[in-house]
Amino acid sequence: MEFRHEWKHELSPGDLPALRSRLRAVAAPDEHGENGAYRIRSLYFDTPTDRALEEEVRALLSGDTDWMRSSGRDLVWELHQKMNTQLLRPRVIVEYAREAYVYAPANVRVTLDTNIRTGLRSTDFLAPDCVTIPASDAVVLEVKWDGYLPDRIRGAVQVEGRRTAAFSKYAVCRRYG
Repeated sequence: MEFRHEWKHELSPGDLPALRSRLRAVAAPDEHGENGAYRIRSLYFDTPTDRALEEEVRALLSGDTDWMRSSGRDLVWELHQKMNTQLLRPRVIVEYAREAYVYAPANVRVTLDTNIRTGLRSTDFLAPDCVTIPASDAVVLEVKWDGYLPDRIRGAVQVEGRRTAAFSKYAVCRRYG
């Protein structure tokens, strides 16, 4: 069993221009975004018909968790257990812009997360008019790879004076509620 490796770096907005230039020289923008970029909210679902969004999320937000017990999905069952034994509830919206690059020959994915925002005590992420406010001006660089990280990618993501460090967008956004 091979494990996926991950580096995370907290950068400043001033680090972005040079880093973007180096990444564009060695990796391709993620095809799922517009020029590799897209917006993310921490609660999102990827079913083609948005069934989970329309049924599961509305049920969760209204407090209906009985259906989770018999869903047949381990992750849903685990969430149900935690909601009932640990009183787990929606707490905060985390939203950010993501710029992603891929280096297919080695299954490497590099992301730059910017414009980290919070819903400020709101958990209604389905509301189209949900207001978010800035939570951090940090840039979060994440590098993920399988067996090895090619030198060309290793060199492209190096930013002088920055070291691998933990960064939790969730924790940053929870400061507000």
